[in-house]
Amino acid sequence: MMLAILAPGVANLSEGGTARPFDNENASALAINGSSSGTHEFKVDGAANTGGTSGNVANVPPANLVGEFTVATSPFDARNGFSSGGAISLNLRPGGNKIHGQIYGYAENPATNANSFFSNKSASGKDNFREARWGLGANGPLYLPRLLPSRNRTFFVYGYEGIHATQPYRASNLTYTVPTAAERQGNLSDLLAYGAGYQIYDPKTTRAATSGRYTRDPFPGNLIPSSRLDATAQNLIARFDPLPNVPGAKPTGVNYTMPSLQANRFENQMLRIDRVLARSIACTCG
Repeated sequence: MMLAILAPGVANLSEGGTARPFDNENASALAINGSSSGTHEFKVDGAANTGGTSGNVANVPPANLVGEFTVATSPFDARNGFSSGGAISLNLRPGGNKIHGQIYGYAENPATNANSFFSNKSASGKDNFREARWGLGANGPLYLPRLLPSRNRTFFVYGYEGIHATQPYRASNLTYTVPTAAERQGNLSDLLAYGAGYQIYDPKTTRAATSGRYTRDPFPGNLIPSSRLDATAQNLIARFDPLPNVPGAKPTGVNYTMPSLQANRFENQMLRIDRVLARSIACTCG
């Protein structure tokens, strides 16, 4: 969809200046001859490709399937006119009587990226932008002996595209409080240095006290016996909770930090079959 901004009168309104195929709103953020985004018509092989009431593109085909890309700004012909903005049309690559295939890949990694202008100016490290994008496709005749014996009547084209990407989405890191190595073993004695409010009490010693209240005995030294630790809970903590990585942090405060990354996993595939019924008549399904 980024090809649309190459046409005269088209302005890119997407966040960050890029349009990802799985981000329909960002991919559709275009101003055409002054019209706002959400007012354009999108088509694939002449069929409507505009989603719902939002006016965004419904589906972005894999890049290797696109054979022709056109942007109509004004005036419109009779086949357009369902919107007040522009018309963006994609025509998929047709099949032929010989087998052809494509495979491609793209990778972005901090090890090979240049630093951004502002990060370089502030002498900070590179942003953690990572992207792996790959795809493959094939087109040719659909040949089945006896059922489809001719290589010049039925054709197919198939495309697949995958994207795995991570990128920062906050200016600061995410912060958490996680149990220390000692606390995972039931040793919470370091908490007593921060006040009596961190004393741990034994729930099995709960008993009635005066005035309808209840009381419990504290664990001596804030040490929970290993026999009282639940094995399942310990396994879950070991599996899902990391150890602190902030040196000198108080056990009652933030002791773990990690980059704020947005992870995206996207896979898209499309199949089109063409059948020639007569010299000037053909049908398409996909």
